This record gives sequence, structure tokens and C-alpha cells, in this order.
Amino acid sequence: MVGASRQAINKVLSDMQKLGVLKTSYGAISIIDVEKLQQISEQAEKRYSGD
Repeated sequence: MVGASRQAINKVLSDMQKLGVLKTSYGAISIIDVEKLQQISEQAEKRYSGD
């Protein structure tokens, strides 16, 4: 639904898990560090918004 392959999503989730942002388990994603996730989101928004 987001226009990305399963492999691409799994890579991002794996990277975020290595950074300590989230934890994945069967059928669930748990956010561990909300502030770090927000920082990553803001960086991505700046990178892809064209500003």
C-alpha cells in the first residue's frame, strides 16, 4: 500500500532495529525510542521534500 517492496520495508525495519529505534516480532512492531524515530522521520522528510 505504500508503494515499496516487502524487501525494502524489511531492510528499513532491520536498520531501525539495529539503531535501537524499534523492535519487531511476529505480527508486531514496538517503538522503543520515539525521539530517535522522530529525528529519522524529520531527516527523511527534509531529504525527500526537495528543500
